[in-house]
Amino acid sequence: MHILFLCTGNTCRSPMAEAITSAKAHARGVPLEVSSAGVRAESTIAPPAVAVLGARGIVVGDRPAVQATAELVRAADLILCATVAHRDLVFAEFVASGPDGGAESAADPDIAGRIVVWAEFIARAQTASPGTDLAGLLASPPLPLSASEIDLADPAGRGDPAYVAAAAQIDALADALLDVLEPSLR
Repeated sequence: MHILFLCTGNTCRSPMAEAITSAKAHARGVPLEVSSAGVRAESTIAPPAVAVLGARGIVVGDRPAVQATAELVRAADLILCATVAHRDLVFAEFVASGPDGGAESAADPDIAGRIVVWAEFIARAQTASPGTDLAGLLASPPLPLSASEIDLADPAGRGDPAYVAAAAQIDALADALLDVLEPSLR
């Protein structure tokens, strides 16, 4: 299974999500391919994100930001967005306008069903019937949650405590995600 994490610049939230989820999956022995990208990729991972990950024993180095593309989105089994705005933007760019990003292309409903806000996906999983698989979770209707309830706060420009808080939220989401996926991936 391949999970793609998306945020704005691929400098804070999504690379931290990629690194933390990958480390946790490896520690649990869960076979999972994890990557990340930004809808408006910048240059490299933010130094405070590198520091927060380093404090957790995860070394990422000076990793370049990756721009989200139709190919990356199509290749992922699950696209987890940091916020409602990211989900809507990814949907508009890669689904509503078609799989190649052009207005003349036909929309790809298969991609649409795999694009969710990470925290909303976890909330769906926590309210689903026991044994609901990934396809069932993705097919279930979105929960009536506001953006303020499910958006992963952007730590950019808000200082080291904001990065620590974002990493803690990502840590909890990664554990919950692996709890959902692990039974079907073993």
